Amino acid sequence: MMFRRIALLTLAPPLAALCFAACPSSGGTPKTEPPVTAGGSQLQPKTASAKLVVGIVLDQLPTSAILRYAPHLPKDGVLRRAIEEGLFQERVRYGYAGTNTAPGHASIYTGELPADHGIDRNDVYSRKAARKQQIVDDGKHAVFKVEGSYASPFELKKPTVGDALRSRSPESRVVSISLKARAAVVSAGQKPDFVAWYDYRIPGFTTSEFYADELPAWMVTWNQANPMKERLTTWSAENPKLYQEVIGDDAALGESDWYGLGTTFPHELAGTRNPNKTFIAAPQSMQYLIDMTRAVVEQYAMGADAHPDLLLLSVSTTDYAGHAFGTSSWEYLDVLIKTDRALGALVRDLEATTDVAVLITSDHGGTPLAEHSLAAGKPGGRLVGAKMVEDLEAAANKALGAGKWFQLYAQPYLYLTDEALKSEKRAELMKIVEAYVETTPELRGIYPAETARTHRRSDDWLARDIANTIPDSCQELFVVPAEGHVAISTKDGFGTGHGTPWDADREVPVLAFGAGVSKSHDSAVTKQNRVAPTIAALLGLDWHLPAKALEGAPRPNGAR
Repeated sequence: MMFRRIALLTLAPPLAALCFAACPSSGGTPKTEPPVTAGGSQLQPKTASAKLVVGIVLDQLPTSAILRYAPHLPKDGVLRRAIEEGLFQERVRYGYAGTNTAPGHASIYTGELPADHGIDRNDVYSRKAARKQQIVDDGKHAVFKVEGSYASPFELKKPTVGDALRSRSPESRVVSISLKARAAVVSAGQKPDFVAWYDYRIPGFTTSEFYADELPAWMVTWNQANPMKERLTTWSAENPKLYQEVIGDDAALGESDWYGLGTTFPHELAGTRNPNKTFIAAPQSMQYLIDMTRAVVEQYAMGADAHPDLLLLSVSTTDYAGHAFGTSSWEYLDVLIKTDRALGALVRDLEATTDVAVLITSDHGGTPLAEHSLAAGKPGGRLVGAKMVEDLEAAANKALGAGKWFQLYAQPYLYLTDEALKSEKRAELMKIVEAYVETTPELRGIYPAETARTHRRSDDWLARDIANTIPDSCQELFVVPAEGHVAISTKDGFGTGHGTPWDADREVPVLAFGAGVSKSHDSAVTKQNRVAPTIAALLGLDWHLPAKALEGAPRPNGAR
């Protein structure tokens, strides 16, 4: 293992843990995990009675954002409704370090950690194919209408809530939809009825041969009836006065001009360098996703019989807006408000025909824009992946001789070349990496997988969270940016992201309302592995893992 200033296995002072437990909203990162609590205000839970359970993931929704924006959300949205009448767990903490989209969705629906369920990153460098590809790319099940693209849950090693539902009730429907392939695929598990995602290269919704022999005729018809050119309208701010009061000026340092989308309102989608791609950062893409969801619900008659169905909806728009503009931006708040209202309308329409329960959470939080953090006197910055690889390669060549030592960086891993992995100079190479960490303030550490994964029972939360990320098959180097820092691809990049073990990225809310849900509001930290059993409880399922459903979820036979 390598270290930065303090040893990774050093125990935190007891005072730090006590302070965190006493000051849960301080925003700091504890050196040890606080105990799981079941405090807060609860009423006696009800028995599950939903015929349709809707799992909604608002991609990149940190706890800090929901607490800040809750008073300004629409009264007819799902978030305000859950806060006022349902279950609201403010701080659900992921127990691993690689807080990215694919691991987050897999963890939500399996209740397990990436080291166990196998989905530890978004993108993988395939040594066999000599290219970077999505973790769902199996090279076997072709994606319809996108040449050279493949998708299946082949890396997912643990059953999802949907798998458990189908095992108990084969007549139940399990459907997963997202703007991202990785989100839709890993959420659904192994035997869903339908999985679809948006691909800007079509542009339109698609699926893969893992799920169907051909693109369903109704999907082809839907795509044709919903051409992208009609969606590429101007993105305007809904309430500039509110945004000014809550956030400040629209023009903010550090925001990204993504493909020419611009950094201030209005945003002209059709005028960007890649309109079909920048579309996914605008609220028009969220509405596009919900429109497809309505078609899917009708196509599969979800909630129409006595067998409970599971609808999994991942809204990626919040994530792309967060990356480009940060969660403290006009754009992010605009997307959140419009998404909340549109989801509220969708749920009300579903409730008009069946008994519905809704659970809302996020796959990860988001690190504030570096410029915002620095202006507030907090740590902030960007780790440039390409520069890190370039610097390390130069140092290795100087010390060990000319060669190719580092392949690339794909968050959260730094990949060695095949030659470096087999080299007799591997130990010397690790010393070069360690020296680089010590002189690079953007880094907390770089940790070889083979040693980092052995610390799953460590008393140090960071060592444990890193180990909880890394599957047994991994042979890469796990990169941890310094607190307040995010990894970006190139030195001229702006915007922000996630993927770190710090609180901004690992703490998210969980909200629920509807059939079987009782009112419960808790601000204490609890573990993220309680989300899957909560969804299972809404479906009336017994969960196979020890973690218990959150307070406010149904209990079998009304038991406490």
